[in-house]
Amino acid sequence: MMVLFPKIRSAPGQTKRTGSYRKGKQVLLEHRDRHRPDVREKAAALLKIAEGASAYRVATSGLLKRRKPDTVYNWLNINKSEHS
Repeated sequence: MMVLFPKIRSAPGQTKRTGSYRKGKQVLLEHRDRHRPDVREKAAALLKIAEGASAYRVATSGLLKRRKPDTVYNWLNINKSEHS
């Protein structure tokens, strides 16, 4: 199982950047730089979303290969469900 974002609890509409967030970001950076191409692509997409880009924009113009927005939303949902 690949850990992308650690579980971070916060009030609705608030973003919490803690040590666990930095750890999750470090894990994503490692996956982006060292793993299979499909894992690298998902990690890059999740990093861009974590930095504030919309999933739609990442899907249509933020990756090397254009993806359907639903594909990137699925990656995001899978990642969230693994850490909830």
